[in-house]
Amino acid sequence: VVRREENVIESTLWFMTGDKGWVWKRGMAVMKPSILYSQIVFKGVTGKGKNGFMALDDIRIRTGEYCQLLPPEADPRFEGIH
Repeated sequence: VVRREENVIESTLWFMTGDKGWVWKRGMAVMKPSILYSQIVFKGVTGKGKNGFMALDDIRIRTGEYCQLLPPEADPRFEGIH
């Protein structure tokens, strides 16, 4: 999940890779307030062959609620370490 500000600056908010199985997993990302125009971009690359797929469901953007990064291993600072 990437935040794009003013159509130029991109910052990764949430990053996962690898097979996550057949069960829906809950994920959350923290987005700090900004005065700039922002877009939230969901980028995905599926696996090779006919079995590669991904799905997103129940996307919510809320303000004023406590939020933490879920799952913890989705921290973009660990991108490439997975």
